[in-house]
Amino acid sequence: TDAVDIDASQTFVFGKISVNPRANEIKFKILQPIGYFLDGQFRSADKRQISGGKNDDSFVGRFIRHLSGYFLVWRERAEKSSLMERKIKILLVVTQSDWGGAQRYVFDLATNLNKEKFTVVVAAGASPDGELFRRLNERGIKTVFLKTLRRSFSPFANWKFMRELRKVVAAEKPDIIHFNSTNAGVFGPPAAKIFPAAHPAPKIVYTAHGFPFNEPGIFKKILYVPSEFFAGFFRDKTICVSEADRRSALKYRIAPPEKLAVIHNGVDPKFPFFSAEEARRRLGISLRNGELLIGAAVNFYPNKGLGYLIGAAALVLKKYPKAKFALAGAGPEKAGLEKQIRNLNIRDGFSLLPY
Repeated sequence: TDAVDIDASQTFVFGKISVNPRANEIKFKILQPIGYFLDGQFRSADKRQISGGKNDDSFVGRFIRHLSGYFLVWRERAEKSSLMERKIKILLVVTQSDWGGAQRYVFDLATNLNKEKFTVVVAAGASPDGELFRRLNERGIKTVFLKTLRRSFSPFANWKFMRELRKVVAAEKPDIIHFNSTNAGVFGPPAAKIFPAAHPAPKIVYTAHGFPFNEPGIFKKILYVPSEFFAGFFRDKTICVSEADRRSALKYRIAPPEKLAVIHNGVDPKFPFFSAEEARRRLGISLRNGELLIGAAVNFYPNKGLGYLIGAAALVLKKYPKAKFALAGAGPEKAGLEKQIRNLNIRDGFSLLPY
């Protein structure tokens, strides 16, 4: 009882919270539905009005408020005690299992959380054989393939994803669900909160790896501003990876300031980076005297703006022919980028490398 700060004199209807986890579990399962019922009765009684505009002060009203108060306090302490006696379970959800920035973020979280305090499960869509799943399985972390979760916006598919997610939540019973990327973060929180598959409903965290309504095109703004606004009601915390994203969230009222946090992406200082010479050798790039290499590792998606880089590279190469450009990556825009490079006649100075 000391672990949950219960005074020796505090005795509730069904006694003190036991330090025996099994006893707490039994009490919690039996009494929790009663507590939820009385909680609802308490709120209803508190709102009822009688003549004179005063709250219901009848015997029944006072009895319900008094008894429900016991249950509410007991429920809060039981939940706190339960969490202290077991590991906290976190379900990390990301839209795609193919490797990318959001997947690297999820992988780093899943593999660096304290295993003595947390149990981690990672769920993702796109492919059951994605690189994220492969790396997590090598580290012994449980993965769940969400066959209905897709990157494209499809109302029918998204509804199926919400139903599938509820089944996963019912099976895993997480304490926290951490959504990553747009489709997971927009359609996942309502599914977990409106129709909770477990009681109490899990806490919802969402990391916005860039809001889609900030991308070019009026259609995305029309589609995603109301979608993100609606989903914001069901998130307990939204993490922005930049101050610019936080300002966007406030501008479009995606979440109130107290529910927003800025946590910048970082790089492990102990990561074994190659030297510049070794990196170029592995990429098959050789530089002559005076040549300068400009490059990036990136997924070939429209929102990356790689077409602007290629256009700028063509201007640079005209003035500085010793400059070299290279992009290492893959994605649906590869064919279009290759065509742009050919049309600008800069194939000798701009390379697309395998990822």
